[in-house]
Amino acid sequence: MRLLLLITVLWKFPFHRALTCLNCNDVVQPRHCATVMTCPDIDVCFVERRINLVKNATLLVVCEIMCAEI
Repeated sequence: MRLLLLITVLWKFPFHRALTCLNCNDVVQPRHCATVMTCPDIDVCFVERRINLVKNATLLVVCEIMCAEI
């Protein structure tokens, strides 16, 4: 009975959960990022590792548009 009630409530009141990602530039670890953002529907959480001229690695952690398959 509880399952039926839960399904009915979820069907009657649809909700949309947006993806929440970290939002930082030039951090050493994602745990050093204190900023979060809600991504638009077509975005995904994206992490890019960057290595500078003296071989120090930093991360870019953001929402990024998902590429469509061709």
